[in-house]
Amino acid sequence: YQFSIPPSARQLFTFVDEAGRMWRMTRLPMGLAPSVELCHIHVSALAGDPAVVRPEYAATPGVRVHTWIDNIRHTGNEDAVRASMLETDRKAAAVGATFKAADSVDLATASTYCGVSYDHE
Repeated sequence: YQFSIPPSARQLFTFVDEAGRMWRMTRLPMGLAPSVELCHIHVSALAGDPAVVRPEYAATPGVRVHTWIDNIRHTGNEDAVRASMLETDRKAAAVGATFKAADSVDLATASTYCGVSYDHE
């Protein structure tokens, strides 16, 4: 993910290099110490995680949202999950967040993580 820094906050991301040139970041740099936490909060909000958003912005009813720094997992009924994922894409587009994958709506019933296989069929 990449997140735009709001114009009103960009002065907080301004620095001067060794040659005396001033630089101002427009996107959140992943090497900055708080970037991981900020990214996780942004991703949770985009996904509609009820722990970080008001009820009117929560994920589709009946869908559980799990976020890890820059990853989102929606679980529940297939139609509700698809609707929730499309809503996440819509929210991301509205705030200028970008995804690596061209098609971020990918329904899977099985996955492997750290050598452990998960099968949800």
